[in-house]
Amino acid sequence: MRTEIGQLINLRANQLGTLPSVFGQFLHLQSLDLSYNDLTMRPPELGNPTTLSWLNVSGNQLSTLPPELGHLANLVWLDVDNHPLNEIPSAITQLPYVTIYQ
Repeated sequence: MRTEIGQLINLRANQLGTLPSVFGQFLHLQSLDLSYNDLTMRPPELGNPTTLSWLNVSGNQLSTLPPELGHLANLVWLDVDNHPLNEIPSAITQLPYVTIYQ
């Protein structure tokens, strides 16, 4: 299977403290691995690539997820394991196909 540029981004364990706003411009992004960084802020840009179907934000320091993730109608896999999450917004839990790993 051929992967087009911008469909898969793996930034696992890169000590990112924030997510650059440029992520809102990856409109054809399908898979994004941001696991084991130092993310503490809930980056609303994650809700922009509506084609996103796989998202891993495990192992960060997020206390909440951006409700903008509720715009990801194609999201089927969300990994939020190893987080101090207080809650997952209902906009995310009500997505039709999503399975959330926590």
